[in-house]
Amino acid sequence: MLLFTWLSGKPGNHEIYFPNRILKGMEPSSRTRNPISWIKEAISSSENDIIAVSGVDTAVYFVFLSTAFSMMVLAGIVLLPSLLPLSITDHSVQTAITPPSNGTFQATALMSSEVRAEQFAVLVRDIPPPLEGETRKEQVNSYFKAIYQIRSYRSMVVTDNTKVNKMWEELEGYRKQLVRAETVYAQSKTIDKPEGIRPMNRIGFLGLCGKNVDTIEYCNEKINELISKMETEQKSNLKRQTAFFSTRILFEQGGCCFCCSEFTCQNERTLWTVEDAPEPRQLIWSNLSLQFYMREVRKYVVYITVALMVVFYMIPITMISAFTTLGKLVKLMPFIKPVVDIAPIRTVLEALSSSTCSHNIFGPAPKITHVFGLNWKGLPDNATFFLTYVALKFFVGYGLELSRLIPLIIFHLKKKYLCKTEAEVKEAWAPGDFGYATRALKVYVPSFESYGRMWPHMHARFLAALVLYQVTMIALDVVCHELKESPNVERVYRSFVPPSLSSDKLDGDHYGDA
Repeated sequence: MLLFTWLSGKPGNHEIYFPNRILKGMEPSSRTRNPISWIKEAISSSENDIIAVSGVDTAVYFVFLSTAFSMMVLAGIVLLPSLLPLSITDHSVQTAITPPSNGTFQATALMSSEVRAEQFAVLVRDIPPPLEGETRKEQVNSYFKAIYQIRSYRSMVVTDNTKVNKMWEELEGYRKQLVRAETVYAQSKTIDKPEGIRPMNRIGFLGLCGKNVDTIEYCNEKINELISKMETEQKSNLKRQTAFFSTRILFEQGGCCFCCSEFTCQNERTLWTVEDAPEPRQLIWSNLSLQFYMREVRKYVVYITVALMVVFYMIPITMISAFTTLGKLVKLMPFIKPVVDIAPIRTVLEALSSSTCSHNIFGPAPKITHVFGLNWKGLPDNATFFLTYVALKFFVGYGLELSRLIPLIIFHLKKKYLCKTEAEVKEAWAPGDFGYATRALKVYVPSFESYGRMWPHMHARFLAALVLYQVTMIALDVVCHELKESPNVERVYRSFVPPSLSSDKLDGDHYGDA
């Protein structure tokens, strides 16, 4: 913690230790910040603050922890009536525990003013062939407008963007190379040489061979050439719609989108399959053209492969290793006897041997009266170990996680020797994905949110029968309510347009048939 406090106070390290605040346009840190100010900030933070800093998943986790803590405190009150009189403990607990949110958490999380594109879209697959003289877009629009009248905003037909994506990636590469070359050229201008030194590079394999050209002029030529090719390919790509069987429907109201995803449009299961739309960055365009039977075949291939691996690989190995003892291995391989005779190594091998586990599990169980003596002898030592482990994890683990020494060193090395532009510096310090958020640490920026949907999966074996229907009805009631502000549906629509189909020269009219 002291190392984090010292390193985070230096201005050059703010990108590593306060990326969340920088990306939100806030000041990285205050001058009056002290090593223990985070305690007051953590205690006084509301659910809205936690959601703003670390996302809904962290807030859900905190609600879970506070509920578990409340249960532990109440259990302590019940189990210790002789030491803690009820009249005193009831008052102390009420003053110590933070009052609950009074049911405002779900409304705060789901009624947030932040508009997500997947709230207003559904994915429609397995579309039948259109009528003669009818485009795919006209077919989809007429079908869904007949069901939902005028509540559907717009549709986007899925097209094959393979060629356009390759051109766009190549174009972005040349743009980054151009910005880097211009930055190097500007830095080469000095008082002694005001004209500077123009960067040069070879256009052959890995820049090691080929013709030596001016980097700035070469990049400009390639950019202009690729832009014209991309515009032509984009227009021709938007006309080839009838060969694809997927589209996305955008609605002006989130509740209508929710009802559409729960509605079966056709009695036949293989036509007009409606699914919840994923986030725009989660779309795999090459998989959207797969039809129903192809998706089912892939799914069962994965199921069968996993089943065969478990039955014919993991179970036989487990059974063989269960009957193989360390003594038998010494008889079969006498050369390992000197190693096995060493007491510490023998202890480790016996602990890792599955035969030892099998003996402990399936061996004769001790009498009930022996359990009390075993606990009396073993619990003090084990309790000391686990208490020490938890204390070290609490006092050292989070401190090491906050200090971020390895990312700090890598960032400064990249910044000094590799980064020439501001975009490259941002790529060097930008934090990546780190799984589900269960901690409110400002050194992390959660890029993916399950919005609490991961917790029912983690506790499904314990709470599914009690919670599932209640959560479903609550979610349905909340989703059908309006948002705090009207969303910009055009902005939601453009978020689903892949970058390769976006262009500065093309306006919204070019996407009328998309």
